[in-house]
This record gives sequence, C-alpha cells and structure tokens, in this order.
Amino acid sequence: MKHWTKIRRDIVRSTRMAALLETNALAYGLYLNAKAVSDDYGRIVADPRKFKALAAPMSDIPLSDVSAALDCMETCAVVRRYQVNGDLYLEILEYNTIEGTDWVNVGQPDYPCPEGWTPPADLVEFIVARGSTDKRIKPSRYGLTPEQVPGYHPPPAKKGGKVGRPSGERRPRAVRLSSEPQPTVEGGSVPSASASSSVSEVESRKAVSEGNPADFNHMEACGDPFIAEFTAYLAKLVPVQKAQDWSCDLHRRVCAEGSGLTEAEVLAALRDGNPPRGKEQSFTENYLDRLVKEKARGSAAGDSPQRQKFGELLGRHNPGDLVWEDMFRRWQQDPTASEVLAYLAEGQRRQEEKPKRLEAGG
Repeated sequence: MKHWTKIRRDIVRSTRMAALLETNALAYGLYLNAKAVSDDYGRIVADPRKFKALAAPMSDIPLSDVSAALDCMETCAVVRRYQVNGDLYLEILEYNTIEGTDWVNVGQPDYPCPEGWTPPADLVEFIVARGSTDKRIKPSRYGLTPEQVPGYHPPPAKKGGKVGRPSGERRPRAVRLSSEPQPTVEGGSVPSASASSSVSEVESRKAVSEGNPADFNHMEACGDPFIAEFTAYLAKLVPVQKAQDWSCDLHRRVCAEGSGLTEAEVLAALRDGNPPRGKEQSFTENYLDRLVKEKARGSAAGDSPQRQKFGELLGRHNPGDLVWEDMFRRWQQDPTASEVLAYLAEGQRRQEEKPKRLEAGG
C-alpha cells in the first residue's frame, strides 16, 4: 500500500484540470483524494457510496454530490469508469505517466483492469530488461500474462541447485544391525559393527556438512547433534525445510578451515541463550561473524573473579556477548538495579528449563 502520491507542478497549466476546477470544485478535490488512495495503477471503486468511504471518509458530503463529481471527472476526461462483473470502477487517466512509477516497488493491482487495457510501455520495457536476470521480476508479479509482455525471457535456471536428499554415492550408508547377516571380506574376517558405524557416521556428517538438505529424522539418524539441535531450535521460528538448510550451511561453515569457531563453541552459544537473532536466522555468516567478535571481546576482557561470580549468578558464563557485557558493567555499578536483577532471574530461569529444551530438541 502506497503512503503518498505526486502532484506535479504543471497541474496548474493543465486545461483538463482547469476545466474540472471551474466546473465543479468538489470534483477537483475528490480527484486529488482519489489519486492518493487509488492503487499503484490509478484504480479505485467508483460506486458513489464506496468511493466516498475511501476518498472522503471524514467529510459529510451528500452521495448525490459525490455522484455528480464523478460524472464531472469523466466529462473533463481525467478519469474513465468501467464495469467488471457488475462492479463499477474508476481509472485515473495517464496515472503512471504522471506518477513516474518505480516498477521495482510495485506488485499486482488491487482492482481489475478495464476491457482492452494494455500495460504501460515503460512497465513492459522494465520487465523485459530486468526479468532476464532477476527471477523476481516477471509478468505474473504485475498481474500480467507472458503474452502481454513480448520479448520477456525468464533467467536461465542455475545449475547445481539444491536437491531433496543425498543420492548415489553421497547417500549415507545405513549401519548394519547385529542381527543382519554381515558379509565376509578376503581372509574370512567379518567387519566389526563399531567400524561400520563409524564409517556410516563420518559419511553422514560429510553429506550434511556439504549442504545436502535432508529431512530432520535423517539428520538425527546421522547422529549429528549440532545439526539436529539447531534444526529443532530454528524450526520453531521458520519453516522446517528452511531450518534444515540453514543448519546444514552453518555446520559446513563451522567445519571449514579458518572459521575461528568450533562446533562445541557454537552449540554452547545456542544452549547458553545466545541464539541467532533476526536476519541471522537466515544468513549464516552474520551469526558466525557475531560469535567470532564476541569471542574476541571475551578473550580481550579476560576472565576475572568478578566475571566468574557474575556468570555463576546468571547461570551461564558468556563473556563477549554484548548484552552479557552490558549487564556485567551495570552489575558492577549497582548489583541491586532492577534491570540487572531481571536479567539474572531470566538467566536462572533459562538454566532451569535447559534440560527440557535439550530433551525437546532431540
């Protein structure tokens, strides 16, 4: 929904607007109001009662005057009225030319178009030019069909897209149960169950760390607590598939050389109440960058007895975290401050609920 509209300076030299003002001053005012509340294509309902409710809700104007004003607008050729399925609509003529519409910020119209309507030439040019490289820019976004946008070609599909499950050689091998017959190798020896299990777990961890999305049950079967725990947490905030993909990407980045963090450190941050915030739930590097900075700040600050005592009161020792550091400074200044006591109480509550959270997460 738009929040403003343009009134061009040359409106005072428009012969049509001058005729509208001279003929019916109310129609002139209602035209400007309609321009402000119409959709991004200059359309609005034209039934007098509905039009007044949208364009002049605070004014006590008789419906007969509103109806006469609408007639005058059409007579002066500043709008046109049309019907779709028995409902009456109004379209401000040359609306998008007057507005200089920025099509990147526009979506589908709120009201149906009149019969025989053709999309503005600059909209067609915009879709053709941008749509070939940006998959978000396509005819359906603007309520159009491909036939209405000649020359439009969608961007080519990217190679190596995400797959639903690992397949072929990259699919983790299942661990044989002791009750299953096991093949012998050369020399008649039988591979031990522990060796088979370790191979399966290594391949499973490799598969998920390389970014292959798999369902949550499969991740748990892989025996990877890192991915399983992060997925369980994020699935409460975002769709499960997105939580799985994000957790796999996070695991891959943490395992990469030069990440500056270990799996244990990142898991500890999640368990100690320092989870991904806001956009960090989708952008892995943002979360890891913050944890690296907090780790550096904590190392620089040292681990004084006062810090240890504050960590014991809080129930978690998490130096480097911005909130933790801020509350630690406030606690040093006034241990009885209300915000400090509330922070400590919340930290103790989280620690008491921690076993329940871990149990729920798998």
